[in-house]
Amino acid sequence: MDDMSAKPQPQPQLPLAADATGAAGSARKTRSAFTRQLQLTVTVLVAVALAFVLYAASEKGIDRANLQRYQSYLLADELRQSSDDLTRMARSYVVTLDPQYKQYYQHILDCSRAPRATTTFTGTWCCKAKSRPAR
Repeated sequence: MDDMSAKPQPQPQLPLAADATGAAGSARKTRSAFTRQLQLTVTVLVAVALAFVLYAASEKGIDRANLQRYQSYLLADELRQSSDDLTRMARSYVVTLDPQYKQYYQHILDCSRAPRATTTFTGTWCCKAKSRPAR
């Protein structure tokens, strides 16, 4: 047979003596295992903290979008209410020819053109007349 094709024989290992060097090697292995576990734990903790920060940032974005959606809803509802009130006053004026309805109509227009408070919403036309005419 060829020397190149022959497999090398494994060398027999000698047993370690139970002296101070053997105990130190065992402590070194234990310490390195502890260090690896500690590094793994710290890495996982940092990853969880980073994920929480990203989650909190996305929640703030969602909250801003929801607030904007709600404000848009309020503005659309105010526009609808104002349009309904203007239509009602115009129809009432046409049917009765009572000048009070014309004044109400103009008053609603004046209120819709006036600067609006950002925090108040009455649900009806902004400046209600003190008294409505009897029917």
